[in-house]
Amino acid sequence: MEDCVFCNIVADRERASIVHQDTYCIVIMDLHPLTTGHALVIPRTHHQYLRELPPELRHHVFTVAEAVMRAQRVTYECAGANLVLNDGPVANQTVPHAHVHLIPRRRGDLGHVARGLARRALPALQRRAGRGRLDGEAMRLAAALPALNE
Repeated sequence: MEDCVFCNIVADRERASIVHQDTYCIVIMDLHPLTTGHALVIPRTHHQYLRELPPELRHHVFTVAEAVMRAQRVTYECAGANLVLNDGPVANQTVPHAHVHLIPRRRGDLGHVARGLARRALPALQRRAGRGRLDGEAMRLAAALPALNE
C-alpha cells in the first residue's frame, strides 16, 4: 500500500533507522520512542491485523522480536520489556500495518512511559526523536543482536 508508512519504509521510499532486516521483516527504531531503545518489528508484507499474518510469518516476527529483546537487555541494561501489538484502531493502532513494539523497561521509568503513552493518545503532544539519535540507537542495538537465520 503506497499510503502506508511502513510499506514505504520496506520499499525504501521513506527513511528509517534500521536495526535488522531479512526476507520477512524489518526492525526499526520507533520515531516516537516511549523509552530509549524502543524498536518495532514490521512484517514486509502488508497486513493490518495479527490474524491476517500467515502462521509462518507470525512465528518469524515473534522469533525476531525475542532476539531483539535479548539485544535490548544487553545494550540498554534494562530489567524487562513490554512487547505490545495494537491490533486495530480501537486498540490505538495508528499505522494500519501489523507491527510489534519492543519497549525496554528500567526500574522507576513508569512515569516516563505513562507520559509517552499519553502523548501517543494525543497526537498534538507527540515528540519525535532526532534521526541521528535513532540511527545511533539502531547501530548499537544491531551490534548486540544475535545472528538470525532466515
